[in-house]
Amino acid sequence: MLRIACLTAVAWIFSSACLAQDKTDSPAKLSFNDKIRPILSEHCFSCHGPDSASRKADLRLDLRKTAIESGAISPGKVDESELISRINSDDPDAVMPPPSTRKPLSAEQKRILTEWIKSGADWEAHWAFIKPTRPKLPTPSDGDWPRNPIDYFVLEKLTQLGLKPNPEEDRYRLARRAAFDATGLPPEEPMLKLLLSDKRETPNDTPYEYYVNRLLLSPHAAEHRARYWLDAARYGDTHGMHVDNYREMWPYRDWVVNAFHSNMPFDRFVIEQIGGDMLSKATVQQRVATGFNRCNITTAEGGAIPAELDVRYMVDRVETTATVFLGLTAGCAVCHDHKYDPISQREFYQLGAYFNNSTQPAMDGNQKDAPPALALPSKEDLPEWNALLRKRAALRLQLEQVAKENIKRDAIANWWPNRDKEISHPVASDELLLYRPLTKGEGEVETLPETAAWETKHPAGNRGIRFDKPSGLTAKLPKIHSGQPLTLSFWFRTPDQLSSLTVLDHTV
Repeated sequence: MLRIACLTAVAWIFSSACLAQDKTDSPAKLSFNDKIRPILSEHCFSCHGPDSASRKADLRLDLRKTAIESGAISPGKVDESELISRINSDDPDAVMPPPSTRKPLSAEQKRILTEWIKSGADWEAHWAFIKPTRPKLPTPSDGDWPRNPIDYFVLEKLTQLGLKPNPEEDRYRLARRAAFDATGLPPEEPMLKLLLSDKRETPNDTPYEYYVNRLLLSPHAAEHRARYWLDAARYGDTHGMHVDNYREMWPYRDWVVNAFHSNMPFDRFVIEQIGGDMLSKATVQQRVATGFNRCNITTAEGGAIPAELDVRYMVDRVETTATVFLGLTAGCAVCHDHKYDPISQREFYQLGAYFNNSTQPAMDGNQKDAPPALALPSKEDLPEWNALLRKRAALRLQLEQVAKENIKRDAIANWWPNRDKEISHPVASDELLLYRPLTKGEGEVETLPETAAWETKHPAGNRGIRFDKPSGLTAKLPKIHSGQPLTLSFWFRTPDQLSSLTVLDHTV
């Protein structure tokens, strides 16, 4: 039987490691984090810890250096350690902890502290910053029961508690448990029948192992695991506040699901989400991965201050990155250094400078695809899309070559086939309500807004209007019934990097 590891089993592993140390009095086996830190945290740190406001006698016992320099601890020398002298004192004015705290040390706790100092008084970093090491497998009390490494630790814990493993469950219940754990869904009938009817019992190819492997290959298994990550990444299909309109974030969701389904290496999983668009020759999917940075709450609320929102977005991204990638809550460092946080306020904003470097506008306009947005062709359109991109790249190379060779303006003008043709407008003229060519001297537009100017560098002459600042042209259309069809056609060119664009606005 192949058992699926769960959080309880992991907890047993740590518990068994601690209990294993209870069996010996050897000083070398004392772990600072398991044995010493809990005693100091409970009885000493309130007066001699990281909080400078409540610290007494300018003594810190949470840091090895200050504890030794103060004389409180002398590694390997119990008789010269003030801490041992104080905890064993009968003088109420000298004993530690003071009687007023009502937290006296037990005889066993005093013994542990004494043995710790005798063995060299080694400190350890917080367990979250210690690289995990693979423990040795315990010797099983029943050598036939374990089927995988986790079983050894489970069996050891059961033995310590005086318990025995349950007999193997029937296949139907195993199938349900495995399906819910692996996919979050009940087992599908065809797979269930396959498991119940499979009679193979070879050591490395049991029916249950085959069944579990089939579950793990299911896209539902990837969806089940991905949803935990998406919760941590604050994924949402709406803006999150104010009008809370729909926004198109689902490509990022699908990327996460596919990453789990393809068993993507974790380093790639991290890099592509944090800065996939900054990779050399970044693919479309690597750009989609950076949707992690766009899952924050956004707004277009009237009266909102853009500069304030920019800071909020930055803070959100730093805090989320710290939570999901570093396993830290960095929120306190937004305002000040915190006595328990390893990240300082300065470091918080150093990281914030990276996440503040974005072209995302503060106000999202309640759009489903607030800029900057990435065009994602469907599978059916992908071949044509790629062909257009290749053609675009080829044309860009031609234009660069033209610029290098300094071809005369008259030759460039010949590229525009419409220049010498008698086509009055590029759309059908049936029931045309308004036609406004944006060519100087050829249409109704003669007076431009102050923030606009005729484009003089157009290869075919003064064609088009350049808007360097938010501005626009106005046009009055006849009244149209809301049920009437209406087609609007524009020709416009935008820069490669565009933060926001409103093509058409109207007033009634």
